[in-house]
Amino acid sequence: MPDFSHCLRKAFTNDLYGKLVKGNSINLVGPRFNGRLRLLEDLAQLARQDGNTAVVVDMNHWKTDYEGFVNHAQEQVLLAAPASVPEEASRALVPAEHLSKALSAQLPHHQRIILLLNNFDAILDNPQRRFPKTFFDDLNSLRHKSNLSLCAVTQKSHLQSTIYYKEETEFKNTLSWLELEIVELARPTLSEVREELNRRLQEVSHWREEPEKERFVVAVQDHTAFYRFMEIVCNSFGMNHQQISAEMRLQQCYMSFEKNYRRAPENPWPGMLSKGQKIVDYWVGVIERIGNILKP
Repeated sequence: MPDFSHCLRKAFTNDLYGKLVKGNSINLVGPRFNGRLRLLEDLAQLARQDGNTAVVVDMNHWKTDYEGFVNHAQEQVLLAAPASVPEEASRALVPAEHLSKALSAQLPHHQRIILLLNNFDAILDNPQRRFPKTFFDDLNSLRHKSNLSLCAVTQKSHLQSTIYYKEETEFKNTLSWLELEIVELARPTLSEVREELNRRLQEVSHWREEPEKERFVVAVQDHTAFYRFMEIVCNSFGMNHQQISAEMRLQQCYMSFEKNYRRAPENPWPGMLSKGQKIVDYWVGVIERIGNILKP
């Protein structure tokens, strides 16, 4: 039985891991800055404890390189092969034409392979990101292969996305042909945030001495980008050794988030000034023409 003590979202991670062990194909949907990668890392650690092999891939790194992606996934599987497996049987890369074939070739040496694809939407909704159609067909075929599981992470359901593939044909369908179970990323509970902050900051004296810890717990749990905000809070306690009030520290953390992660609204003034200038130029031209007509 795997140990879930390292997990941030314990109950949610337990449920999701159970689905993957059963062989489900999952589309995990959740916004950025909310611990999506942390969840995949927690799942990978559970898999290792359970004797399974987890492959974590950030699709942002491979969105223009399908062969590189397949080889990267294969290399992770090869490195995880048990030491008892003969090297010649487990160390050879399969030509990177079909992901399913590459992974299936290694299945005899692994109890289960769980493919965890972060930022899967990096290859969706963009005609410049063209993976071959066989890749998407392969993802569907994984759900029918014994001991192979998939979790693809996106900001919105893949059903709302357009897939462009390498054969220069646009496949446009709100009901994507990918057969993935939609799972919404759960927000952590107050107790889970509290435990995580205490674990991260247990060696920091300012945190141990902070009389208003619960204000930070509530602020983190309530934040729309809670995981990134939690990192800012932890950095504040770890790096700012001044004795400051909880109110001031929180304000500094909010300001840091706004400065570094909140996209500034576009400045409307350049466009407005441009339009105003065109109007002025138009009427100046009209007045000049009238003046020319009235000249004796």
